Parts: sequence; structure tokens; C-alpha cells
Amino acid sequence: MSQTAPLHYKTDVREQYEELPYPYRDPEKEGDSFMSCDPISLTGLCHTGWAGMRDLRKGVRILIAGCGTGDAAVLYGEELLGTDSEIIALDLSSKSIEIAQARLKKRGLSNVTFHHISILDAPDAGLGEFDLIDCSGVLHHLPDPDAGLAALAKMLKADGMMSIMVYAQYGRYSVYLVQELMRKLMHANMTRQEKIELTQSFLNNVPEGHWITVNNSLFLEDIRFPDGSGLYDLFLHSTDRAYTVPQIYDWVEGAGLMIHQFYSSMADESLYTPESYNSDPKLTAIFKEKSTRERQEIAELMNGNIARHFFSASKEPKILAQFADDMVITYGPMQWLFTHLLAPFISALEGAQLGDRVSGNPRPFDLSPPLHITKTRHVIALMHAIDGKRSIGTIIADIAKASGDTPEQVRRDFELLYNEYRARQIVFLRHESIPPYKTGRDIIARMKAHQTK
Repeated sequence: MSQTAPLHYKTDVREQYEELPYPYRDPEKEGDSFMSCDPISLTGLCHTGWAGMRDLRKGVRILIAGCGTGDAAVLYGEELLGTDSEIIALDLSSKSIEIAQARLKKRGLSNVTFHHISILDAPDAGLGEFDLIDCSGVLHHLPDPDAGLAALAKMLKADGMMSIMVYAQYGRYSVYLVQELMRKLMHANMTRQEKIELTQSFLNNVPEGHWITVNNSLFLEDIRFPDGSGLYDLFLHSTDRAYTVPQIYDWVEGAGLMIHQFYSSMADESLYTPESYNSDPKLTAIFKEKSTRERQEIAELMNGNIARHFFSASKEPKILAQFADDMVITYGPMQWLFTHLLAPFISALEGAQLGDRVSGNPRPFDLSPPLHITKTRHVIALMHAIDGKRSIGTIIADIAKASGDTPEQVRRDFELLYNEYRARQIVFLRHESIPPYKTGRDIIARMKAHQTK
């Protein structure tokens, strides 16, 4: 780890994360499981950032801007193990970096370089430019988020991409009610532990109709951290701002960047699609008249409960991977955990009539929108055929030969299924020349093998 101390930071923010590193992680338990956010996995990034045409294991440079206790460092460290790619992580908390390093050591990973600096120091630290900059849950804690985003933009390659998460205004309404309450109840000389205990006292007796009970499931993980770090970060942080969709557009464009895609951590861009919330023909007709930005603004207001905005940004326009014969369809690396949730769709489709749609939840999360799959002649065979290895063209040819139908008929059914899967971000595309990326199952198997050495 670079020993350079941060130069530009807010004192109370740095002190908070030195005393209460966030999020809570126990390095001794590292390896029991592996969780990723599919959109920022190499599988997802290849699809969304490089049209499925770039092998991100070859010479890619990644900056984790505000690594905290190491979630992203573990993700990219595992996915890029044994490659010539470079991962650099920085944070203003030395304690957080120590935990991140301990987690990597437990996993037998040594392919992440850490720097004890702030985001505002980074452009002058000689780190170079990056293909991908991952900055999750950081910029909204800076006294000047504009300066932070501008600093990152300086280090992004012309064809690179940023993956960013910041707080969303409407879904955090309950949080800001509690924050304001705590400010009225606390006195100046209280320790952080005393503040945590005071906040917990309120949460233990929160009135039934309070907004925090209505939205509690969104924040339970933080509230339950045993060291109080999540509770403090949520309700007692000294520097915390949130954004609406139009504010994000203005902010990003002010830094000389453009929005590429909005998505949610375990769902997809459908949270930002107004048709996800109302299919009334009159409203649908209005939705179709709107620009992409306007539709996203409308969807945020219709949902009313988005608490975190995940989005990607770039300097140059980006094109998503396109359905074509020389592309391979693969599930997201975490979907293997939920493959059993796709099985009921096949059973339901077997009993459905052609043209019927079956619906269900492809992931066990409150914010996961339903998946709708249309019964076509070949849909069941196509669902079985997606293996992450064979190209679209090969699958079409195989099913056409077996069924006696034309390749064009199979292709129409396949493209419909693909689009329905993509609406829930269950699958991604990569070119057939690019070998499969690692899945969560692959990473857990490697970790178990490492532990038994």
C-alpha cells in the first residue's frame, strides 16, 4: 500500500471511516460466499461498455475510487486473477484498506494495489488513465461531489467507462427524517458510540407509521451490522447528499461525460422504464413520446422508492452488445444462485398456449421486477440451449435441424426470448471469440481449493 497520506478530505468523514470502516466485513469469514453485482461484473461490463467485443482480461486497467473494506477489490481481484490486467484501489481510510487487504490475503489474491489517498488527490498521484473506474457510494459523501467527479473524469480513457452509485433522493426520505431527528437529539460532546446507541434506542421503539418502518427492508443490512458502522453511515453521517435523475444528468454532463445506462444493483434498467409501473394505453402512448431522459425521470417518480442510483457514464457514446449469430448468450455470474427460480417458467410454458405470457420473479429480492416470457414454438428448447458456450447462430441451426422449422422462425423466437431476458438483465452477450468469464460458482470453487491447500 502506498504510504502517502490523503491531502484533500473532510476531517470528520475520514475519522468516521477510520473508527467505523464501512461496510462491515470480517476477513476471517472471507470465502464463505461470493456476491457480485452482475452489471459491473466482467460479463456485464463487456456487454454494456464494449458491445460484447472486448476481452476485459487482457490489459484492462481498473480504478476502484473509494474501495472501503474491499467488496469491489475482491470482485475484480477474483475475476482478473492470473491476467495481465491492473487493479488499483484507493481510499482515505487506512483502517478500511487494512480490512480490504486482509480479505484479499485470506483469498490468496495479490493483484490489487492500494493507495491511501482521496479521490481528489488521485489525478496528481501519477496513476495514469483507466478503462474502468468503479466508484460506489463515495461521491455523495464529498463536500464537493462536482470536484470529485471531475477528478475521476480526468483519469478516464477516451473509450473508458465509469460505474457509479450515489444516493437517490426519493427512496431515502425515511433516512433523512431520522437524520434530522438525531441532529435535534444529540449534543456536541457525544461519542460515536453514544450516537449509535441513541439512534438504536429510537429504532427499537419507532412508531408504527413512521416512514423508516415502511422502507425498512431497504436498509436492514446496514442497520444490522454488529459494529454499528452501517447505522452510523445511514443515519449519522456528517456529509450526505442525494440526487434525482435530472440532477444526475446535469451533474454528469457538467463533468464532460454522458450517461450510458441506469440500472439497479440486483435488477436492471426496468426500474427506470415507466411501462414497468403502468401499462394503461393512455399513459403508454405518452411514455412513447418522451426522450430516454424524460422516461427515466418519469419512472423514478412513478416508483418513488429507489434509494440508490446505479449508472454508467463515459466520454464517448457506448453501444450495447447486439443480438447476432456470432454472439454468445450467457447468464450473469450471480444468476447461477437463482437458476432454480427459472425452472417454474419452463413448467408454466409447457402448459401455456402459443402467445401466452408467463410471469414470475427471477430473483428473490424486493426490488426485482417480474420476468415475463412469451410462449413460442421454440421457447422451451431455447431456454434449455443457453449454455454460455455455443453461439446464437449455432443454437439456431441446431434447433432448426431438430424441429424441421426454418432458421428464420427459430431466430424470431430466440430474439424475443433474449429481449425478455435482457429486460431483467438476466443474460449478457459476448462475441464467440471471447472465452467465458468466471461465474460466482467458479470463484467459490477456486476459493475452496485455496483454503484446502
